[in-house]
Amino acid sequence: MDLHTTSQSSNTSSDLAHRAGPPAELRTWYDDLNSPLIQSDGSDKSLKLRFDVSQYAPEEIVVKTVDNKLLVHAKHEEKTESKSVYREYNRE
Repeated sequence: MDLHTTSQSSNTSSDLAHRAGPPAELRTWYDDLNSPLIQSDGSDKSLKLRFDVSQYAPEEIVVKTVDNKLLVHAKHEEKTESKSVYREYNRE
């Protein structure tokens, strides 16, 4: 590898690091404002989140906001004579 190639590789690596942003442990919530999860339509912005609650029926899922926090809670219980199943999901 010649000096020119090494210089190009070094520049490319630093360009990629700059575009990727700070390391995960130093990131804050506003570092992700350009995330595909946040979509802008003019002056309106919407936040799209996904939660895997596929093991729960819709009536077992509760989504609400409390003190500017989004809360997602799901609970499933099954009881028969031979077994008992209990699942719970919480995200804040």
